[in-house]
Amino acid sequence: MFDVAGLDSNGAVLIFKLVEEAVSNGGSAILLDSFEDMKEHTSKFITLEWNDGSFPHQEKIDFNF
Repeated sequence: MFDVAGLDSNGAVLIFKLVEEAVSNGGSAILLDSFEDMKEHTSKFITLEWNDGSFPHQEKIDFNF
């Protein structure tokens, strides 16, 4: 699990190369990001959306992937 917040473009490219290498060797990665332009670089893209910045007021939350 990783994010690239606070990195400049060179740092982000380095991180993506390292992650790509790990994934190509059988690993997996989860990128925490808020930009949809990363969608093209993923095998699965999941979007979470909160209505007002807080958890929904219900006993059970179902995630359907």
